[in-house]
Amino acid sequence: MSSSAWRYERTMPLLVPGTMAIARLREAFDAAEFAVEAGDESGFEAIGPGMNSSAQHPLRGASSIRAVIADTQLTLYAELGALRRMQYFMFVLPCLLLVIASAFFLYWVPHGELFVRNTAPSLLLSLMLFGLVAGLWLHRRTVRALDLLLDWARQ
Repeated sequence: MSSSAWRYERTMPLLVPGTMAIARLREAFDAAEFAVEAGDESGFEAIGPGMNSSAQHPLRGASSIRAVIADTQLTLYAELGALRRMQYFMFVLPCLLLVIASAFFLYWVPHGELFVRNTAPSLLLSLMLFGLVAGLWLHRRTVRALDLLLDWARQ
């Protein structure tokens, strides 16, 4: 993987003919609902459908894919833009919901300022920690799926 957390790049030696490896990758990305653009026997590009839920296929964390065969090496490049958007959503949404709940308690519930003053800060910290851990889990899951797919395609 490259230095950027939002890019994936991995090269592995081929153990099968290159056309077979490309066909396997193309089939897997088709199954994950990627828009696979026409390529040749040395590679292809695909555009991902996006990730709208953590329950979706982990490959959908990639927003664009490029598979290339050079000599006896298979290289997979991926931009993890859909994963980045999902991580941002998982971090921001719970915090935003807490702010709205705090405003509700503060203005419409008698003695709601006690909730805002005593409970909200620790709850906000917990939600931020949850968002961070969930985002890291999604990242690990997507990168692992790409690794396993590349390893499967080359054998």
